[in-house]
Amino acid sequence: MRRVVMARRGARCQRVYERGSPVASMTREIALVTGASSGIGAALARRLARDGMHVGLVARRADRLEALATELRAAHRIEAEVLTCDLARPGSVAGLVDELGRRELQVDWLINNAGYGTLGAFHTLPIDGSSTRSHSTSRHWSS
Repeated sequence: MRRVVMARRGARCQRVYERGSPVASMTREIALVTGASSGIGAALARRLARDGMHVGLVARRADRLEALATELRAAHRIEAEVLTCDLARPGSVAGLVDELGRRELQVDWLINNAGYGTLGAFHTLPIDGSSTRSHSTSRHWSS
């Protein structure tokens, strides 16, 4: 049998398992990519899958997520979970966490790409929430 070495980057230890052992098959890293239906999010999901990481794909457009998941499974032989969710809606993050629990998915990496940014001096941006569509929105400092 072939040996499999599993190690996290930056970790000080490695685990060595025999390929096909129950422990090796249960060990997998999952990256949750929000905003994965297009653009940077889809590109990051493709890169992670190419590197052999299993992915959870999160976005509003189920059809695009399904197409991407099919592509990644076929090209890279990884697991790709489709999680349709509009993270701009109140309570959606809690719903996503619940769904991850129902599917028994433990997220090792979060690529928080959903939302959009607001440009401008921090002190001039509205604070009433009208400039934020999701928790991932960032405000930029400028001088």
